[in-house]
Amino acid sequence: MTALARSKRGSPSRHVTAPASQAVVAALVPGRRERARVQTALDGRACVRFAATSNELRSLVAGADDGSLIAVLIEARDAVGTPMSALVRQLVSERPSTPVVAICDGAAGLSRDLLDLARAGTHEVVIRGHGDDGFPLWAAIESGQRTSAGSRTLALIGGAMPVELKAMLELCVYYPAEARSVSLVARALGVHRKTLVNHCTRAGFPPPGVVINWCRVLHAAVLLSTTTRPVDQIARLLAFPSPSAFRNVFRRYAETRPGEVRDAAGLRRIVERWRGSLAG
Repeated sequence: MTALARSKRGSPSRHVTAPASQAVVAALVPGRRERARVQTALDGRACVRFAATSNELRSLVAGADDGSLIAVLIEARDAVGTPMSALVRQLVSERPSTPVVAICDGAAGLSRDLLDLARAGTHEVVIRGHGDDGFPLWAAIESGQRTSAGSRTLALIGGAMPVELKAMLELCVYYPAEARSVSLVARALGVHRKTLVNHCTRAGFPPPGVVINWCRVLHAAVLLSTTTRPVDQIARLLAFPSPSAFRNVFRRYAETRPGEVRDAAGLRRIVERWRGSLAG
């Protein structure tokens, strides 16, 4: 859950300039003031397309390209007062690669609407503060992208995920910044490095360092195949020290360049390589 901060930018702009990648955000935000704040928060990062009702949002999402639609922003209720939890559930089911970020007023922080949105599957929640000029919406969108892609990554690992490695694999895909090395993973899980080695050995997996890197590569492959985000942005999103470090790790494990994994077929090749490494 992300708290709101006061923006240091100037007054809200009327339009959002889309970046070269033409990233699109669909936003169910009825209020004029709230729309201006969203535009200010995402100015230069994405083209925002607004809707006032659930039907309008459905049309926006249906007409958007899968790769360019990077997030759906949604308030608890639309302009006519309809709760949005059912729509969130539908979006999460039909477009699992697109994160859904809920926007709520500070006064509604503990409301039934917010709880319903969370139970419906929103990937991130942003709470607006009173009197703020802006809020860290982009950080929430990126967090949502990591979460949605992480869920898909775990689904790809599927039956190859032993029970004793479940916590380790989930940490790697949901919290990449905290899972960059065996030492960091062991510390986060409250175990000794040797415990991770023993778990991997009993499960017939490679050593922990290899498993961690594979999780990062698979996570990146999901993002590469489902979004139009540049490789350098994905490297930063997954907490690699640099784009070149990301490319080196990706080529070493996937045996291909990140730019060549931009569709479902490319993702399948990476997953097959991962499964082959387990068989080996």
